[in-house]
Amino acid sequence: MGETTQEVKSDLTSLFSPEERRNVVLSFIDAYIRGTVRVNFWEDGRKILDGTTGREYTKADKVGARNDFNSMVGIACGSEQAKLTPKQFEDVIDALFRRIIIFRSGGFIEGSFLYSHDILKRVEAMEQRIGSVEKLLEELRIILKVGHDP
Repeated sequence: MGETTQEVKSDLTSLFSPEERRNVVLSFIDAYIRGTVRVNFWEDGRKILDGTTGREYTKADKVGARNDFNSMVGIACGSEQAKLTPKQFEDVIDALFRRIIIFRSGGFIEGSFLYSHDILKRVEAMEQRIGSVEKLLEELRIILKVGHDP
């Protein structure tokens, strides 16, 4: 209710925040690396049409698409030695997000990869609580040790 026009407008520019897009990409890459999700866009025998031109992808187009995709995954994971600005890195994340949407809508992704936002929040909260408990246990150990020293 106390929001300014600027705050309301910024909420209407995207359904997903940059952090949410990053989480989708993270969960996809995690599942992709573990093998629980598979992209079949570049497999032989699949007829793929370019969405803008209607031209059929050649084998070379598919190989190029796979190489580009895997390069972006490598950059996102930090394994590619790319010297990127933070803006360029975010552009890679956004490009991966768009590819994931395209692949999913075209039926080119097999498997499931999305984490529930609620689950991630609960895990983070649990990690914080565990950290607090560990700190308390360490303090208790020190107190007990001091109490038993002659």
